Amino acid sequence: MVGYFKNSKALSPVIGTIMMVAVAVIFAAVIISAIGPDPLRSAPQADIRAVTDNIGSDTVIELIHQGGEELALTEARTKILVSGNSSIDGVVSFSKLATEADRKFVTGDSLYLYMAGGKVCIGNNTLPDADHIDIAQSGETLDINILDVNSQQMIADISARF
Repeated sequence: MVGYFKNSKALSPVIGTIMMVAVAVIFAAVIISAIGPDPLRSAPQADIRAVTDNIGSDTVIELIHQGGEELALTEARTKILVSGNSSIDGVVSFSKLATEADRKFVTGDSLYLYMAGGKVCIGNNTLPDADHIDIAQSGETLDINILDVNSQQMIADISARF
């Protein structure tokens, strides 16, 4: 039995190597968690309703913010996609929202989706373009998806029936 444990010197470097690798892995995990990518962000929570409406003689979609968090209406923060017929599939342009106040969609606000220049635009209670047309015809249904760009999560998935 004494001869069995006589040559135990080879075991010490193996245990030392395993311990060094374990310490290095733990150290790397701590560094990555401390300076790594941002934690997963969640999309703003908002209750948004879509109804069909008329401004003057033009048919539009009214988006009503009924509660929840503020939405920043810029291409870098929010995307609004409209689909449902061949002439409307696409991303809503925020270019008609001129001021910082226009780009904040808060509880109680209403915004309008309308067609102008061949694309879907968003605006307040007046239509600024002279070349606007009806966004849809009677009997059509349009789907509106509002997405948070940062988290890539859906904020709202709404249908508007005309």
